Amino acid sequence: MMVLRLLAETLIHETVHAMIDKDHSHNAQWNQAQQQDIAFISTYAESHPFREDLA
Repeated sequence: MMVLRLLAETLIHETVHAMIDKDHSHNAQWNQAQQQDIAFISTYAESHPFREDLA
């Protein structure tokens, strides 16, 4: 069961990169909101804020 959860999480994560990241990276409102939000979902996201903000 743990393997299926990891697989599902990985698929969702990579789908976000493939389908959503590019559009948001050029959106002025999104970039402003990102700069105002000082919280991160993980230390990895904090280390890579422009690459891992959505995913």
